[in-house]
Amino acid sequence: MSGQRGCKVAWMAMAMVVSSVACVDPYPIDATGDSVGVVTLALTQVPSDARCIRLTSDAAGRRTVATATLTPGAASFTTTFGGLPVGSQVLWADVFNTACTSVTATTVATWVSDPVTVVTTATGTPSVWLNIRRPGGVAVSVDFCSAGTHTCSGTCFSDTDATHCGPSCVNCTQPNATASCSGGKCANTCTLPTATLSCPAVGGKPNCSQWNFDSLTTEGWVFNVLPSGTGAAGGALVASTAQRISGAASLAIPYNNQGNTSRYVEISVRLCSGGQLVNLANKQIRYSFKMNPPQAGGFNYITTGGAVGGFDFNGDADGVWDTYTNTLNSGWDQVTSIGFHLQTTQSYNGTLYLDDIRVF
Repeated sequence: MSGQRGCKVAWMAMAMVVSSVACVDPYPIDATGDSVGVVTLALTQVPSDARCIRLTSDAAGRRTVATATLTPGAASFTTTFGGLPVGSQVLWADVFNTACTSVTATTVATWVSDPVTVVTTATGTPSVWLNIRRPGGVAVSVDFCSAGTHTCSGTCFSDTDATHCGPSCVNCTQPNATASCSGGKCANTCTLPTATLSCPAVGGKPNCSQWNFDSLTTEGWVFNVLPSGTGAAGGALVASTAQRISGAASLAIPYNNQGNTSRYVEISVRLCSGGQLVNLANKQIRYSFKMNPPQAGGFNYITTGGAVGGFDFNGDADGVWDTYTNTLNSGWDQVTSIGFHLQTTQSYNGTLYLDDIRVF
């Protein structure tokens, strides 16, 4: 048999019937003068890794423990446990693959039962089923950290550490935002407060309409999918340290129209992580643009993530960063993304750069 099927059969074989029975004396008592009960335990078959069974009774904090020796592989087993309190109590059993005399508080059981509640009386004989199963396992680590700190993977960190925030040890850092941990949760703020969008923060991380690419990632910017044969992308969109107007990097857009000036690229970024509509009307957009190698002319403009938005700007004729600022009109009151349409008016094979894009 497979291991899984064998375990199931053994589980069923270890089902126990526990019956509460009266002693010979119809009203038995213990040394304290209290009535006591006796339970009879019957096993239909003893597994090969079962040498000792321990039955535990807990009656409102009064715990009674008894053990009995098992013969591994025996076809059946019956015994009685006495000295149990009369009344409501919780019963459970543990089975060990070692002699009862060797069982200690740290001995790991090979079989365990789920606890059940039973009411015993001095004269009644209720029957109780205890279902025996293989125990589960869990690794527990305990770390002692001083006040104002908590543990992450065995190391203590300050409760305000934004890279190991809260009991889940969340890294709160995000591009273009000041990371903060408060009350065990991220509580970030956009580096440029006026670039905080109205859509709700997710996990304590606000949606910031600023992209400086100093994270050395594209910060959510992607190529738009274009009709076949119209694209001019010459490679992957990346954050590059080769050119930048400030900070550590800019967004590099490889461009090759293969001598066909009708080819172009479009890039865009989703404004809210949840895709909500936001109102950008009357806000300003600022960005810096550069080409390497430089080239005059161009058919470039800002888009609402694909649809034409306007604000044409030229190519870069002198190889120097050009910075543009435009005020968005009422047509930008319901948008989910912004982007750029970039198209040279001459044959071009090079790299276009955008940096410090912000809507505020």
